[in-house]
Amino acid sequence: MRDVRFSHDGGATWTLDGVDLLVREGERVALVGSNGSGKSTLSLLAAGLAAPDGGTVELAGEPVFDDAVGARADAYRRARRDIGIVFQNPEDQIVTTVVSEDVAFGPENLSTPREQIGERVRDALATVGMTAFAEANPADLSGGQQQRIAIAGMLAMRSRLLILDEPTAMLDPEARAEVLAALDDIQARGTAIIIVTHDAAELAHATRTLRLEHGRLHPVGHDASFASTSPLAARPLSSPTPLSAVPSDRLPAVPPTPATPSVDSLRDAPATTGHPLPDSLPDAPSATAHGMQPIASAPAVVFDHVTFRYPGCATAVLDDFSLQVASGSTLAVVGRNGSGKTTFAKLLCALLKPDAGSIRVADVELVHASRGERSALRRRLGFIMQHPERQLFAGTVAQDVAYGPHNQGLPDEDVRSRVDEALRLVGAEHLSARDPFTLSGGQQRLVAIAGVLACHPKVLVMDEPTASLDDDARARVCDIIRSLHMRGVTIIMITHDLTMAHVLADAVVEFPPSDDPAARGASADAIGDEESVTGHEARPVARDGVDEPCEKVTGGTDRQPHPTLDASGADGDAHACTAVSARVCERSSRPMPSETISMSDADYSWISSLDPRAKMLGILALMFTAFAMSTWPQLAVGFVTTAAITLASRVGVRRLLSSVRVFLALFVVTGLLNLAVVRDGTPLLHIGGWAITTGGVHVALLYMIRFAFVIVLGAVVLLTTTPTAMSSAFERLLHPLRRWIHVQEICLVLSLALRFLPTLVREAVSIRDAQAARGGSIESGGMTKRVRAMCAIVIPVFAGAIRHADNLALALDARCYQEGVRRTQWHPLTMRARDWLFCGGVALTIILVIVAHVFNM
Repeated sequence: MRDVRFSHDGGATWTLDGVDLLVREGERVALVGSNGSGKSTLSLLAAGLAAPDGGTVELAGEPVFDDAVGARADAYRRARRDIGIVFQNPEDQIVTTVVSEDVAFGPENLSTPREQIGERVRDALATVGMTAFAEANPADLSGGQQQRIAIAGMLAMRSRLLILDEPTAMLDPEARAEVLAALDDIQARGTAIIIVTHDAAELAHATRTLRLEHGRLHPVGHDASFASTSPLAARPLSSPTPLSAVPSDRLPAVPPTPATPSVDSLRDAPATTGHPLPDSLPDAPSATAHGMQPIASAPAVVFDHVTFRYPGCATAVLDDFSLQVASGSTLAVVGRNGSGKTTFAKLLCALLKPDAGSIRVADVELVHASRGERSALRRRLGFIMQHPERQLFAGTVAQDVAYGPHNQGLPDEDVRSRVDEALRLVGAEHLSARDPFTLSGGQQRLVAIAGVLACHPKVLVMDEPTASLDDDARARVCDIIRSLHMRGVTIIMITHDLTMAHVLADAVVEFPPSDDPAARGASADAIGDEESVTGHEARPVARDGVDEPCEKVTGGTDRQPHPTLDASGADGDAHACTAVSARVCERSSRPMPSETISMSDADYSWISSLDPRAKMLGILALMFTAFAMSTWPQLAVGFVTTAAITLASRVGVRRLLSSVRVFLALFVVTGLLNLAVVRDGTPLLHIGGWAITTGGVHVALLYMIRFAFVIVLGAVVLLTTTPTAMSSAFERLLHPLRRWIHVQEICLVLSLALRFLPTLVREAVSIRDAQAARGGSIESGGMTKRVRAMCAIVIPVFAGAIRHADNLALALDARCYQEGVRRTQWHPLTMRARDWLFCGGVALTIILVIVAHVFNM
């Protein structure tokens, strides 16, 4: 790149203003800079996914842009075949519903020979430690796991240049170490790498480090300090060493926290960066006048033998989990990606309901809380989500931050004061008039934090609060946490930053793997007490490196009082945390237990292993046949066939009922309507002027049974067939029409729709949760207010859909998808003996239904 310029607003301001960049083969260039400085924009230009407004660009030996000609589309397409990019948000880069198929998508577009695609997929998944999830649905995985899948997809394309936009921001330390080791191997093969990062530890193996500032690149010498201005800069902000492998005597030493100070001393305590919080924030939970010692208060958070599993999952995410967090303390929650940390946070914030046990937060029992109690809870509880873009839903930053204070019924003047103060605290006051969806990922996170701080919560839950933040912003967040802690706010902080956890928190709880004996052994070594770390438990780690005994509760009826972990070094200090009996379901990169195999996996059942063409066409034929059944012999044939298919699918009655429960009301309504309108036959019962007849009962049962056949067969297809397999089958069935219609493109759109519809649903739920967590009337208001709040979700969901579509278009270009170009099919569909047997069974069923109709005439 030479003298490259780029503007997002038609030249009013320049994001890039005269950028010169040369990257040689085998070189690793680290790109650093503040949030919103244009690093992601420069990455898109380097990947050939956007064209500049001026300058000269040559990619992979192809001149793709100059001032004389402009952008050369064909040259850009050729260059992208040698360039791979991993976006900041990995979810928008995943285009299929099966991990292995998604990793293979790029090589398929490159027309890689079929026998080589499998090898590339296996190597790429092994490199990022996701082999065990080859057949999983990426949408069901954690953000960190999705990030590793996105990296694997680029690795499988064997690019000459690999661009990564903060590839480890959401990864746990062990996964981060694996990814950085993989980058070392990739660079050793001669691949050039551009890595955008805020983490000084990721600069170790960089050939060069460049800082993007005021639209220009500036070299950062190896002898120059790239230390953060944060008080944590003395140590790496994100150690790649797993916590379970660190002996307790080597954890970062932190001065013990003194006993809870008086209110006056808290008011006088300045923040580290000179940004004190407003005086109206909650005081310490217990303090007395005249300098008397405070009395320990009741716990702010209590999990009492909580069990939670997601619908359709055989394994519980939290199993008999118990935890106490004292008022005014700061708890850090760490653990591997997918270990249940975010689920724990959503349970704590009453966004999920446990299957068993009780949860108490700020003196409110969440499981049985009334609408009024939930409304009161929202005034005291704040939640900063893992994905900030899902917590933003207003037209401007200021309006979004004002959402919570408005719901608290504050006067407009107080609302404006809180908005200004919150934005100033996070250093985002200059963004107040901006559209939150046009901000960078780090800026969106700061705005999300400001929106919660403006509510002045007494209990604050932060899920990855410093991910994707630059050094100054990270330092601000750390200072805010310290100031809130000093003012008595209870803080639960989920983080992968182990140093920050041990520096800022009174206690650290680790969510370990549930099925990894090696991890359990390492845990015992770290704590030094194998007796107290048996099974799968979240374990507390004292800040001073001394681990207190942790009582193991096995779920029996004899529940003993929870022991207290004194993290401060002072007897009776309120800053304490207890963790007992936490069996956590780990969705790590290690092999999954057999009971978690997907129903759509070919090895799960006989129906799951069928060719999707045979399955879809066969069951579709049976569904149409069901509507033609009008006699009891025909219904008997339909019952036998439906029961046989259901048993062969191994779906299970409970799972099946869970899938069709929304249709049960339809069955009832259909039956009642037929009872009301059909008057044939002998009257059985008279209710006023309404008679229930034998004819009405017959027709009602007939319609209900036929609907049941159709719904059950449809549920079996959806549960045993992935959307990717469905779209592949659809493409093969339409293949003969390829001369007249764009079969490949239609099927890709179908696949993407099936992939992203669940994402949009989850985004709508996240927006609903964000509004509820900030006091919105969506869960606690009257019916009219709740309907109005639900309608308010439509606009941000629509905006999210457009954003996903834009990012998806970039993802398709990045993975070299080209309309009209023939792709390699990694898994070509082939009809086998069992498929023909199934088709024969369907044909036999149809014949029997016809025969039953003929003999019943």
